[in-house]
Amino acid sequence: METKANNGTVLVVEDEALLNWDVSAVLREDGFEALQAYSAEEALKILSGRNSVRVLFTDINLPGKDGIELAAEVSARWPQIEVLMTSGRHLGLETHPLVGVYGRFVPKPYPPKAVARRIHEIIDSRAA
Repeated sequence: METKANNGTVLVVEDEALLNWDVSAVLREDGFEALQAYSAEEALKILSGRNSVRVLFTDINLPGKDGIELAAEVSARWPQIEVLMTSGRHLGLETHPLVGVYGRFVPKPYPPKAVARRIHEIIDSRAA
């Protein structure tokens, strides 16, 4: 079995279990450590105990605190974490002022490989 390089840790926050699992599996195949959360509250608990997360990939439409609120809190508490947001109800969200402030946007449906490529781009642009 070939071992991929460690590209860093990504926290995937998606309340739809199949989507969460699918994108996390692809990220692992691409050499990332993929942590999984199903709500903003769960994501914040994970982040409180880890300092290795490089990218937060979050759905905007989450139960309780939404993904934009999560991105705002993560950006305030952990400014080194890059944010990539997604939503199936994206009409206008890609240009929503807070999406631009707190991160980047990819609309649903998305191929998980495209998300992995986007996360690589985000990390590469930060390293440059």
